[in-house]
Amino acid sequence: MAKNQKENKSNEAKLRKTVHEDFKLRKEKYNEMKELRNMLKKRREEKLKLIHRQRIQIAENRKRKEENELKAGNIEIIKNPEKMKKWKVKARRLIRKVPKDIFYGKYFNEK
Repeated sequence: MAKNQKENKSNEAKLRKTVHEDFKLRKEKYNEMKELRNMLKKRREEKLKLIHRQRIQIAENRKRKEENELKAGNIEIIKNPEKMKKWKVKARRLIRKVPKDIFYGKYFNEK
């Protein structure tokens, strides 16, 4: 039986072998896959560029919106900052510094 088992194994090995394709067909498939990979890579890069541009635009819009809120908002000038220590914590959190260009543009150019 040992001899029959060896013969069966060799027959199975022969059956498992794949059918070889021509070199030209393999080369064509390889080139097609390479083109597909390149196309996918370009699409990913374009998508990343688009996302990057959108993020920049969102950041610019936020900045512009903040500036407009500061320009339109009611600004109180705190002359004695020592009084701020007596304020409650919530009130102190609401304090923001106004950029110089907005402050001087709003209070000193209008006169």
